[in-house]
Amino acid sequence: MSSPLFVLTAALALLTTAQGAVRAAETVSATASGSGSVKKFTLVYTVNGFGAIEPQGCPHKVLHDGGLARRRSLLRQIEAAEAPVLLLDGGSSLFPEIDKPPDDEKEKLFLKAELVVEAMSRMGYKASAVGTTDLLLGLGELIHLTGRGKFPFLAANMTSPTGNPFKPYIILEVAGLRVGVFGLIAETMGKVYLAKVAPGIELQPSVETARKVVAELKGKVDLIVALAHVRQDASERLAKEVEGIDIVIDPAIEYGNHHPRIKDEEWEETIGRAVRLRSNGNGQSIGVVEIEFKKPGAGMGSRRKLDALLAQDAEGKAGGAEKAEIRDLQARNLYSIRPFDISPHFPDDFEMAALIDAFKKGNEVTSVPVQPIHAGRADYLTTAGCKDCHKKQYDNWTRTKHSKALATIQAYQSDQKPECISCHATGYGPAFTAPADLATFGDVQCEACHGTRPQHAKSPKTIQFGAIAESVCLPCHNEDILRKPFSFSQAILKVRCPEGS
Repeated sequence: MSSPLFVLTAALALLTTAQGAVRAAETVSATASGSGSVKKFTLVYTVNGFGAIEPQGCPHKVLHDGGLARRRSLLRQIEAAEAPVLLLDGGSSLFPEIDKPPDDEKEKLFLKAELVVEAMSRMGYKASAVGTTDLLLGLGELIHLTGRGKFPFLAANMTSPTGNPFKPYIILEVAGLRVGVFGLIAETMGKVYLAKVAPGIELQPSVETARKVVAELKGKVDLIVALAHVRQDASERLAKEVEGIDIVIDPAIEYGNHHPRIKDEEWEETIGRAVRLRSNGNGQSIGVVEIEFKKPGAGMGSRRKLDALLAQDAEGKAGGAEKAEIRDLQARNLYSIRPFDISPHFPDDFEMAALIDAFKKGNEVTSVPVQPIHAGRADYLTTAGCKDCHKKQYDNWTRTKHSKALATIQAYQSDQKPECISCHATGYGPAFTAPADLATFGDVQCEACHGTRPQHAKSPKTIQFGAIAESVCLPCHNEDILRKPFSFSQAILKVRCPEGS
């Protein structure tokens, strides 16, 4: 069997084949809903994944953020609570940001990228930009990779003598709206490097290209999203100078380098009538943006800023400038962003974990069977299945804070939030993702600490639970979440079960 890596000399031949199959636009249906004068949907986006498939972070820290398996669990909860959802990627998802991969690492990098494309397809991504690092192994390899996915990679400003190997844009349907999404790749890439990885390709100026794409989309769509994998000065020009762009997803590239970790205040910025969105990279974060759509061409405004100004006005503290800003924002389409770090308290999705395991074992990832949502539900007995045989332990549990964990977030109306549910319920991810299931899985129940042993009830003497390890507690009980030190040895005494039946 030949290696999956293609040679660079095949790139231009592939271009001709790709061009024949590429249409200027393709309409794909996302879950449609929404009625009335304001239509709502949730935009979820990632950018700068850099081929990361597992949690990333400082090696000196116990806990790390990210991972494809955790991302899938989080996405499923968002879809259950906030449908319809439109899932996009801003580019550079496939390979790390390195200048030259060692020859003996190329095949492994390629196979890992195949895993990323397969995982993103199964998660339900609708489009991705072609990012600068996606060309690491060459154009031929990238064309092959993108052909394996169930979503298009977009790059409107690529040209060659035989045409553009990628779609310039796609039109998606969500919440009864037509959303035009186009991609751009940084035209500031070095010419020597570009000639090496993508022979025959030229990159046209992003702003001029964007004007042409927007003109073509005008009248066909309600909203326009630019997956602008360009330098931040270029993305700012797009937002300011290209009338009609509503949302710019930006990779935070400065002087040719990506910023994989950004400041809190850099996640969103309203520029003119558009909003520029960013996210942390290395697969550690996602952006969740609630969109309230009123009419095409209205521009984007911050819902949180409008609410703050309205509160100021209600107190009689808004002057003429504030009142004018209120009127302006009320006429716009509104957005509200929630940044999410994919923290350790989000559990692994079984199917994504199986894909990663197949990759590590050298197996074909596409052979991993699709698993139904909540594939692990049958593994959970819940306290209802434990209390009859373990009455003493159950009664002790009812006197701990663990048994009231759900009530603590319900008191703050936070029982719909994925960042809260996962630590205040049991089996989040494997057993459930929809908040409606909290009636069964709410609170920190027995299996949240002891793990699952579904056959224990049938053979309690031979199938037993092991000791509770500190690693079970740390995803929720750590200083990042609690904002105070956590002592496992002291905490375990407060929840320890009594011996005997």
